[in-house]
Amino acid sequence: MLAALGDHLPLCLPDEPGACGQSARSHYASYGAQLKARAQVRIERDLPEWDARITGTVVHDSHLIRMRTQLR
Repeated sequence: MLAALGDHLPLCLPDEPGACGQSARSHYASYGAQLKARAQVRIERDLPEWDARITGTVVHDSHLIRMRTQLR
């Protein structure tokens, strides 16, 4: 997904200890944070009108609430 948005991430991120040494969970958290940041920048850049940005935020928030509910 990140590659589709124009980002390339190495299998192991900089500053990870040793020969990576991080768990899959740590990688998911790092990649998820990168994806969240990239998506926010794309919303801000590609939806310059105020109402479009608000719509993007509302859609994001509704999906986030739904996903959190499903995971509980």
